[in-house]
Amino acid sequence: MAQNSKTLVKGASWTVAANLAKIMSGILVLPLLARVLTASDFGLMQMAMPVILLSMVFNDAGIGPALVRAEKVSKSLWSTALWTNVMIGLVLAVLVILLAPLMALLYSTTDVVPILMALSALCLFQTFGIVPFAWLQREMKFKSIAGADILGHASGILVAVILAFNGAGVWALVWQQLTIFIVRTTALWIAAHPPVMIAFVFDELKPIISFSVSVTLSNLVNLVGRNGDYVILGSVAGATALGFYSLAYRLMLMPVQVFSWGISAILLPGMSAIQADRARLAAASLRVYQLVSLITFPIMAGAWALSGPLVMVVLGSKMQPVAELLAILAAVGAMQSMSSSHGPLFMAIGRADVMFRWSLFVNTVTVIAFLIGARWGAVGVARAYLIMNLVLAPPGYYILFRLIELPMRTFVSAILPTTLVAILMAILVRYASTYLVELGVSDLGILLICVPLGAAIYGLGVLAVAKPALGIALDAARQVLSRKEAVAN
Repeated sequence: MAQNSKTLVKGASWTVAANLAKIMSGILVLPLLARVLTASDFGLMQMAMPVILLSMVFNDAGIGPALVRAEKVSKSLWSTALWTNVMIGLVLAVLVILLAPLMALLYSTTDVVPILMALSALCLFQTFGIVPFAWLQREMKFKSIAGADILGHASGILVAVILAFNGAGVWALVWQQLTIFIVRTTALWIAAHPPVMIAFVFDELKPIISFSVSVTLSNLVNLVGRNGDYVILGSVAGATALGFYSLAYRLMLMPVQVFSWGISAILLPGMSAIQADRARLAAASLRVYQLVSLITFPIMAGAWALSGPLVMVVLGSKMQPVAELLAILAAVGAMQSMSSSHGPLFMAIGRADVMFRWSLFVNTVTVIAFLIGARWGAVGVARAYLIMNLVLAPPGYYILFRLIELPMRTFVSAILPTTLVAILMAILVRYASTYLVELGVSDLGILLICVPLGAAIYGLGVLAVAKPALGIALDAARQVLSRKEAVAN
């Protein structure tokens, strides 16, 4: 199956558009939850989630990506993959329950124990969704995947709001996660038709074990690095400080989830199809980077410039400490929006081994940085995160670009215009916001004035110096509006 770079971007547009609707729902509900729940509620939930996410790394065992990139997948392999993951999920659910008391000792609170026990069910729900998800990826049915995600998240939001306003506290967030995975997995099975049966043939797994192990180990070290801040901050500073930090991180992560993760979801099957043609692979990757930078950079720059009024309006005055953290993490979000495609690219070209070694180094250094930064609380951890991204991003790009034969100079030239325009916009908006504060304008008034101002500045700047990136975005938008899914040439 051949697929050129332009087709890949068109396929990504389906996922991005659907994810935008999904995350916009989250943006609308977060202010409601932030006003009903406490920072401690969010912190307790975040104390439990790293353990659940850790178990989910082993749930997949790297089999899902291996199924996607394999040239041929037999009926017995589909079946063996399903039951392998289910068995692993059952074991991990039990382990999460057994680990709950140990996590209570780490965080110095028993409140996390029942939360972990309830969330252990996610291990099993997530397991059942791996095979249908992989089947839909192979078939490039990204619209069905996005639809399942939207349905799951919408259902979770509805449950969370109802429970939160009825005094459920942190359990509103617990049931939100359970609902998301139950509904999403059900929707995936309705949309997909993988040829599974009650059969287990271990020999079918042997050809993909090496790749799967490398993927799993890479996912493991990435998870440790990305959740090390939660675990360390929660154990050092407690649930309330972690709650403020997690809210800032959630706000930062929303644009990344919409655009970068949406595109990354279709990169593995798309890039795997052209992995042998390095020129086309590099061209497709460059178009993705340009599209992501065009959209996420101004959002992150705006979050830095308007972090104060944004938090006050969206989350309320009791969450005011989130503003300083968001201003720091906005830059992290800009960098993560670009690097989120690294993993799928490494896997697409079959170099999960390189991905693992680099991930191990990066996340080891990052966790050490978190341990040091935790001495200064949530702000120290956020600053440590930013510093590590600034230091480690360049060599990470260099390693990947050597493998896909994309010159670093070409990459920098492609994203430099949008980067400079976003920075200029942020500085001007920050100056305007400060001036409006001195005039006594309300936080909502500042947003109503500065958001359109920033959009106008950025739009004019893009028209002046970043037309190629704009052309890619317009082409992707046309594909969504015309309801054309990405297809093989």
